[in-house]
Parts: sequence; structure tokens; C-alpha cells
Amino acid sequence: EVKGNVLSYGSCQFPTLGFVVDQFLKVENFVSEPFWFLHAEHTQRCEGGEDARVSFTWRRRRLFDQEVCFVIYAACMEDPTARVVKVTARPKEKWRPLPLTTVELQKAGSRHLRLSPDRVMTVAEGLYNKGLISYPRTETNVFDKSMDLRGLVEKQAGNRQWGEFARRLLDGEFRWPRQGKNNDNAHPPVHPLVPADGLSGDDARVYEFVCRRFLACCANNAKGHYTEVTVEIGSEQFAAEGLMVVARNYLDVYHPYERWEGSAHIPVYREGDTFMPTMFEMRDGATTAPRLLRYEDLVGLMEKNEIGTDATIHEHIKRVIERGYVHKQADGSLRPSTLGVALVEGYDAIGLDLSLCKPYLRRELELALKEICRGSLDSVAVKRKAVEMYRVVYQQSRQEFGRIVDALTRHFGHGPDLDEGGPGAGSQSARAVVVQEQDPAVFACPGCVGGVMRVRQRRDGRWMLGCSRYPACNRAVWMSDCVVGAGVSEATCGVCSISSSNNGGSGNVEGGTVYQLNLQFKPGSMPAYIGESYVGCLRGCDETLNQLIPSIQAMLAGNAAGGRCDNAGNNGNGNGNGSGSGSGGGVHEMASPFSLSGYALDSEAITATASKPKCHCGLFANRLTTRKEGSNFGRDYYKCSRQMRQCGFY
Repeated sequence: EVKGNVLSYGSCQFPTLGFVVDQFLKVENFVSEPFWFLHAEHTQRCEGGEDARVSFTWRRRRLFDQEVCFVIYAACMEDPTARVVKVTARPKEKWRPLPLTTVELQKAGSRHLRLSPDRVMTVAEGLYNKGLISYPRTETNVFDKSMDLRGLVEKQAGNRQWGEFARRLLDGEFRWPRQGKNNDNAHPPVHPLVPADGLSGDDARVYEFVCRRFLACCANNAKGHYTEVTVEIGSEQFAAEGLMVVARNYLDVYHPYERWEGSAHIPVYREGDTFMPTMFEMRDGATTAPRLLRYEDLVGLMEKNEIGTDATIHEHIKRVIERGYVHKQADGSLRPSTLGVALVEGYDAIGLDLSLCKPYLRRELELALKEICRGSLDSVAVKRKAVEMYRVVYQQSRQEFGRIVDALTRHFGHGPDLDEGGPGAGSQSARAVVVQEQDPAVFACPGCVGGVMRVRQRRDGRWMLGCSRYPACNRAVWMSDCVVGAGVSEATCGVCSISSSNNGGSGNVEGGTVYQLNLQFKPGSMPAYIGESYVGCLRGCDETLNQLIPSIQAMLAGNAAGGRCDNAGNNGNGNGNGSGSGSGGGVHEMASPFSLSGYALDSEAITATASKPKCHCGLFANRLTTRKEGSNFGRDYYKCSRQMRQCGFY
């Protein structure tokens, strides 16, 4: 337990957390890219005497090369006359919804009613217990042909809000609902049973949704007329499209939850017509980050990956929120807590073939259970295999529990207190860091008054450099297991000692003295020019160590918050621009041999950094290749190498 709160693992609970953390990291890692595009507009007088402004979208959509885009724009401007090359007009339909399942009820309730999945199910079960709706736990989206659906519609004809639509269905607009692909042969889709009077609050909102959804299922698709006009300017094609809604049908009752609005009116164009665009210009924009998951997104991912059942999905989401792994934001998005991110990183670091934070392990079991129901697998064999699989996972997790402690330590500045006989005892540290005043001092702590940076060895055998005022000051450098020895050399650094003394740094070691560090490496873990031992200064003047540890400058500048050690460091103000001010110092991303993941880079990777540019964080940038189809396909580019809170270098 941590401060009275239980930390737990569950085979459905942690993949649920993993979805939230994965999306969070995508948002954090996102680097906006500028792009350019061509835009054309044409204003034309319609038959009714009104002016219609039509916007034409470039078929290429956008280019990420400004010069290439400008060349195309200049070529078009030589003769900007637009010629109509194709006019397409056809009927279009918007499909009515399928009958309502439990998962769809949770997703729609979250999206449209702004209720949590757990709250939606609680309300739905209450309505079922009152006899107002059918059983709300079902995977079926097919109505049995023997059901009297017209009779159910007739019971809603007296409602003041949707009764008129129900009467329209009875007068000839009734259509049998669409047939879905799922049928659990146990319960029909969720639908209303009897009229309800006197409901209020969430009860009334959920009941209204179930009724409107059922009536929409029994109506016609919405119908419209779609028009698309394609023109050429120079050798480039542009298109404008318009939609005129002819019959709303099911949308007349389902409009609170779905819309299908007609788009801009398209004047009459004929193939071969020419006109001069009212506006033709080159514009710019930038790609935007994906959004954090919301309840409905998370439910959809869990359903797709078969994490939990339709009846338990909401419980797993509720559990990760109760545990404090995930927080719901004011805008409805789901954001992982520092604890949630640390736990996912810790389990991922264990290195299991099937990560406990990913859906694969649980999904394999769920698929096997379904095969048992179909009679194609033996339940005893499935149970035996599942138990053995989870036994191996448990044993490896127990042996490598120190990696989870390390992850928590990186994010919180210290590890949790564990009993000597608890997980990890005998193989990893009972406490991540052993603070001993006799540990040799290297230099004055740059992040606090009175502290000195000391070399320490943790109980798991790994080495670190940390402030003597821990836990008041969390500034530290964590060394991976390729460092087999670390000691304070008798040699001092003339450059940094003078600089530190002149600056009058607090907590000086013998009046500003900076000692060099003697590092011993595993054989073969470092390139030949470093070898198995190296003596150097970690105070920022040693270029070799600066290349191996890009975070030295950031650590000395105090750009981290709370001693946290993310996969990519952490700007104190969290704005991702690499300029935030920190509180209490911290730990940043480090290349081998100070790798956060605990793995050393190979010698080729380290040597290759010499030719890389540095980003705004002072780190060597990653060289990547564009894989998106387009004009930039195959081109190499550099971006910030951080995994989280990137500085935007491109």
C-alpha cells in the first residue's frame, strides 16, 4: 500500500491502463510539422439571386516541402483559369444505427450523455430493475423475428417528446431494424419495455437515449443528394463537394445524438466550363497532436482487443481510476497519473515477451475461452496452459521486481518501502537507494544549498550519483548495469573546480573542488576509444561524457521537476519546449551507460552520434525516415530524441 491506497495488478486492469498511457505518450511525443497547401474559391450567382461561395480543396491535400509547394503554385499562377473536368451527382444515405448492445450503450452514454461507463451501467441496471428497459448486459445486436417490435413502438406513441415520431412509424414508416453480426443467444438488444413517467436526472437521460435509439433503429435511413465538382488549375486538381439532405427520417428522433447537416450549396457546374477563381492562394498550416483518450475511446479499444466482457469493461475502467492510475480531466479526457506511467514503464522494463500492460496475454485467454464455448477446445487443457503461462509471467515479474521499483524511483525520486520478504527480496533492493553519509562526495549539488553529490551503490549492485540531502533534494544520475564500478578519483577537475569556486556554490566540496569519477564498464559494452574504464568529470566540461550523458547540462541547469526521471527527461514546467525551470532538481534522459531503460547502446550507435545535430534540449537528435506517402516519402530528417515532452526540434 502507498499512503493507504492499494496498488494492484489485474490481467484486464493493466492493459486498460496501458491503453491510456500509450495514448498519453503519443500526445507527449508528438512533434508538430509545418505544411503548405493550395486553396481556391469561386463566388457565383445562383438561380435564386444569392451569391454562393464555393471552396475547392487541393487533391494533394498538403505538402511538407514549402519550396516544392511554391513551385507548383507559381506554375498554376501562369494561367490560373479553372476548367471543370468532372461533375458527380448521386444519392447518398446515412445509415440508421444498429440495435443497442451493452458496449454501445457505454460508449454512447459517455459520448452523448457525458457519463462514465460505470455510471451508465448503474443507471441502466436500475431502469431494468424497475421493469422499464430490457436486460442491459447483452452482446446481441440482432432482433429476433418473433419479437413484436411494432407493439413496443406503440407503447411509446403517447410520449410528449418522441411520441409523434412513434406514431409516424405506426402510420407506415416502420422498418425492421438492421441485422448486426453478434448474437449471444441469451438476451435481445437493449430496448424500452414500457412508458416511464416521473423519471429525472440520469435515469431520465439514459431512458430517453434507449427509447430514441430503439425508434431510430425502426426507421428509414436518412437520405440526401451528394454533388462533387472537380476542376483543374494548371496541372493540379481541386474538388468541391456539397450535400443536400432530402429526408431526415431516423434523424428526426435521433437528432440529439447524431447530425447530418447539408454542406455548402454547390451552384450548377458543367463539364468543360471555365472560370477565374475569386481567390487562389498558397496557405500554410501545421499538424496537430492526437487527443487523449475519452471514456468512449477506451471502451472501444477494450472491446476491439477483447479486454474484459461487455458486462465488465466499465468495472475495469472504474478500477484504474479508483487506484489513482488514471484521472479524468475537466474536458472529459483520461490522463494517466505519474504513478500510472511509472507502473507501465516498470512492467514494460521487465522485458516479457507478452508485456503485462499490453492486451495480448489477456486476449489470448479470452479467445481460448470462446473456443471452449464453441466446443473446439478442452477446458482442462486451456486452464492448464493459462496457469502455466501466468506462472512464468509471475515468476519473472517477481525476479525482476526491482525494475518496477526503479521506475517508481525515477518518477517520484525514491522507491516505495518494502518488507524484506516482499516482492523482489533477495534479488533487488528493498529500498531503491541506500543513503549513506560515508559515500564519497564528487562535487557540490547544483540544485540545493548544503548538499553534495555522492557516489552510491544500490542494493541491487547498480551505481548512482545523488544528493546528500535526499529526500529533500532528488537530483541524481542513475547508472545502468553496464557500469560495474564507480569511484571518486584523487584527481580533481581544474576547469570545474575553479568555476565552482568562483561561483561561490553552496555546499562546496572543500571550497569548490570537483573530483573526477572513475568508471568501470562491462567488457565490450563501450566503444574501443573508451574501453573498460574511464576517468572524467561529470560537472559538464568532459565532452566524451557529455556525449554519453546528454542530460548532464540539463541536470546541472535544474530543468527537471521533483527528481523525476522520464524516458526522455522532464521540463520543470511541462511545456515541452526545453526551457522550463525546475524545482528540486531531477533526472533526465541519458544515453548509455546511464540509460533509463537499463540497456547500453552498442558501440556503433554511440560512435554514430558524432555526426548528429543536437536539439534544443542539448541531446543528440534522432535521424528518421519519412514513411508517409507523398512528396517527402523516403526523405531523412532529425527530431528531438526524447520519448516524452519533446522540445519541437525538427
